[in-house]
Amino acid sequence: MKSQPAAFLRSFSVVLFLLPLLSAETAYGDINAELFKAAEAGSNAKVEQLLKQGADVDAKHAYGRTPLMIAAYKGHTETVKFLIAAGADLKAQSGLYRTAMMVAVLAGSIETVKVLIDAGADDDGIGDACDPFPNDADHDKAQCFLDLTQAETDLATCEALPVFTDSDGDGEADSTDACPTTPMSELVDQGGCSQEEFCELVDASTLEGRRECRASDWQNDEPMGGTDPGDCIVDRLTRTCMPQ
Repeated sequence: MKSQPAAFLRSFSVVLFLLPLLSAETAYGDINAELFKAAEAGSNAKVEQLLKQGADVDAKHAYGRTPLMIAAYKGHTETVKFLIAAGADLKAQSGLYRTAMMVAVLAGSIETVKVLIDAGADDDGIGDACDPFPNDADHDKAQCFLDLTQAETDLATCEALPVFTDSDGDGEADSTDACPTTPMSELVDQGGCSQEEFCELVDASTLEGRRECRASDWQNDEPMGGTDPGDCIVDRLTRTCMPQ
């Protein structure tokens, strides 16, 4: 006997799959809507009649389902055979990326699964329902090619990035380094400048510049609001900003 949770989940899954059929007339209002109903009912005669009248054997219903998927889910094996003979696409996928094979497995319709396998729905003989590479029996090789493709994509992305050039070896790229010639032995700030270079960047020839020099915070490590971080001072003789 099935457990209540398992039975509930199965029933709920059936409802989710078949619910869109209730609105087929409204959603399509044409001959394809009748084909979905005929596939659900397993009426080969009706299916044949509708196909002769121009219905699309691979018409997409709500969530991308086809008549073949609907017949497979309902376990109408003979209708599945008829639709396959009429040229139905065995590999068509619904909006949930499910094929007729997958929905037949989900519904537990073993005979329908066998029919689909015999018709070629399972290209590699492993079983498409849980097959990550449904068209390749050699999964190791398929995974290898997939990894190689990803590696080539990553390499191309990496090669497209700007070349990192750091002339002074301070860890700051030349493109964003305010002081690209700093000696390697010098400590630098976030902009790549030593304390001396940082202070020299300030123009202390004006009153405003001298104020800026005295308030300059080399490594941005002083408390906010401080007026004299003590990193730079003004040389009164040369009117230049220099390290403290």
